[in-house]
Amino acid sequence: MPVETVFVELLAPTAHRLGEMWTQDRCDFTDVTLGLGRLQRVLREVSAGLSPAGGAVDVGEPAEGARRILLLPSPGEQHTFGLVMVAELFRRAGWEVSGGPWEAASDAARLVDSEWFDVVGFSLAAEMHVDALAECIGVVRQASRNGQVGIMVGGPVFRSRPELANRVGADLTAVDGREAPLLASRFLVARWRRG
Repeated sequence: MPVETVFVELLAPTAHRLGEMWTQDRCDFTDVTLGLGRLQRVLREVSAGLSPAGGAVDVGEPAEGARRILLLPSPGEQHTFGLVMVAELFRRAGWEVSGGPWEAASDAARLVDSEWFDVVGFSLAAEMHVDALAECIGVVRQASRNGQVGIMVGGPVFRSRPELANRVGADLTAVDGREAPLLASRFLVARWRRG
């Protein structure tokens, strides 16, 4: 079974179910934390066993022409398991990945000002953070070393309300993690053709 299928059809729905159980008060913070910790361990083990080197992917310095993406949780976002999965899917597709759930979106301007990124991706689960994300995207576009940086959004909010991608100022919306690297690559090809 492809690793992408394991991520998107097994691990992601399990994380979603944990969130539902938390919302319904059917499990407490400790249960959710332990469950997500175990899911992340499974994700790391599956990824390590299937990566080309048989271990963690060393992104090191970018190769000439490497595609670079910065992945961040949206401002105020606390649900980051999906972001971890998407980062791994981008790595497996040959992208150099920076950021992750441990980076704060409030640092996005500093990050895009200090390094070149082809695409900046944001994950959003809670609709109440849409306006903060729109503001953050505006700041990223102004601060980016890449004047044509692509902005990608994904997460449960955009799956249920795809029209919000326009409201926040995104160029791309990924409905599931499997399509995200392909959409980002297509965006870069189209940008290159435009000159």
